[in-house]
Amino acid sequence: MTTKNCRRCDTVKDKSNFNKNKTAHDGLQKYCRECTRKFNRQNKERKAARDGYTMKPYQEQKFARISEEELLDYLRKFTAENDRPPTTEDLENNPDYPCSYTYYRRFIYKQYKDKRVENWNAILTLAGIEIVDYFSLWRAWEYLVERSVQVFEIDYIFQYSGISEESRPDIVIPSKKLIIDAATSNYADKRKMKQFNNARKFDYAVEFWCLYKTTANGLNQENLKYVFADEIIERLQTYGETELIQKIEQIYQRHLDYQQEILFHKKGYYKMKLIEFVEKFNRKPMTRDFINNNDYPSTTSLCSAFGSFNAALEYAGINTYSREHMNE
Repeated sequence: MTTKNCRRCDTVKDKSNFNKNKTAHDGLQKYCRECTRKFNRQNKERKAARDGYTMKPYQEQKFARISEEELLDYLRKFTAENDRPPTTEDLENNPDYPCSYTYYRRFIYKQYKDKRVENWNAILTLAGIEIVDYFSLWRAWEYLVERSVQVFEIDYIFQYSGISEESRPDIVIPSKKLIIDAATSNYADKRKMKQFNNARKFDYAVEFWCLYKTTANGLNQENLKYVFADEIIERLQTYGETELIQKIEQIYQRHLDYQQEILFHKKGYYKMKLIEFVEKFNRKPMTRDFINNNDYPSTTSLCSAFGSFNAALEYAGINTYSREHMNE
């Protein structure tokens, strides 16, 4: 039997319209959900009148009564419209979509079709949406931001720790006293606020270059600016950087393919800094030259990228050290 009679409205309804009750013989409440809502509302209004205040008129939430499959359809709709899966931040304060709490309440806090749904990615999987590896996506975006800066600026330093020991910005433009940080979106968090405060101590302005924009409010601070991918693409067009524009536009589909490019890009930057050292000091560098030297990559970074310090020198076209010299 798939129907049940509600004792309050005396209407036969499908069992899906009744909340669960483990103590009942059929495992369901005796009142349907609609009657339960009305009954609970009336109790609240009576209590409010007794306590001397008036409740606001009841307004049913826009997405409160839609089915689980309709909720999943909204996720599919967002993905189709934005060429990427939605994050929880995308749905906050967004009148066109159910908020993330609605999904948690319907899929995680309650079992969905006797399945254990544990997190947001699992909900996206139910909707048939391919999950994005956001760490790899961020690394790919950081790489494309660095390449864009190399187009726009003459002087730049990547991963510079000379401003503050408490943070290492992605990019510093010394001539403009500007810090650029690559971020997937304009969400606000403690790390970003800390980085901004550290930059302001030394009178640096901050720009967060974001891959996409969410409805969540970012940090609202003077000397802080959010720059989004479409603005970067517009600037790159004036430089004729067609290939770089295509990489930004295809980042969601190709971010996992950029690993070798990222390593090659990093090696190219390290090569440039090693050659810069030779031209500045008129000698080849030694490992101790890069200890606590914020203007150059550390020996650890060089060895991580190339396998050894000599391999880094060889890549930059600098004479390497003999084994005996290295052991001195």
